Amino acid sequence: ALPLAPAFAEDAAVAEEAAETPGSVPREVTYQVADDLCEKHPTWKQCKKKKTIAKGPAVTMDNGLSYVDLVVGKGNVPKKGDTVTVHYSLFYNGDEIQSSRESSGLAAAPIGFQFGNLEGTGAVIPAINLGITDMKVGGIRKITAPPQLAFGDKGKKPRIPPNATVQFDIQLLTVKRAGTNPISSQGRGSEKGTGAFDLF
Repeated sequence: ALPLAPAFAEDAAVAEEAAETPGSVPREVTYQVADDLCEKHPTWKQCKKKKTIAKGPAVTMDNGLSYVDLVVGKGNVPKKGDTVTVHYSLFYNGDEIQSSRESSGLAAAPIGFQFGNLEGTGAVIPAINLGITDMKVGGIRKITAPPQLAFGDKGKKPRIPPNATVQFDIQLLTVKRAGTNPISSQGRGSEKGTGAFDLF
C-alpha cells in the first residue's frame, strides 16, 4: 500500500480553534452524551454507538467508489493540486483496522497529501484521495471502496484479505491552495462550527 504522508504544521488559527474543542476523549466513557451533540459531532467516541443519520444521499462515482455525507462542511472544496489534511478511520466488516487517531481519541495525527496526486511521493491510496472529491472543509464522509481503489489483490495483512471491499470515515480538516505555502496558513478554510477536530 502507498505510505500515508505526515500532516503539515497547524497555524495559529487552527490552534485557537482546537482550544475551543475537546482535545481528548477518556478511555472509559462513564457518562451519556445528548443526542443533539452527537448529531453535531458523530465521530466522538461517546457517540460511536449512537446511530448517525446521513446528511446527504448515497452517491456512487464512475470509478466504483461510493459515499454518503454524515456531516456537510462549510469550508473550501479541494481542487487538483491543493494540499489537504484529513483524519481517517479504516474499517473492514465493521471492525476498525487503522486510524489517524488512537482508538481513545488521543495523539491526533492527521495526514496531509496533494489532492489529485494518486502516484509518487506523498500519495495516499486512491480511496482516500478520490473520496474527498467535492467535499467541503469540516465535512465528514463515509466511503465504501472497492479493492482496486483500496488494497487490491494483496490486501492489508493480517486483517484485510485480498480483493476486499473496505470502508473509510474521512474528515476533511484543511485545504491549502496550490502554489501557496502549505505550512504558513494550513488552517485557512477551516471554519468554527464545521466539525474540524472532531474525534474519530
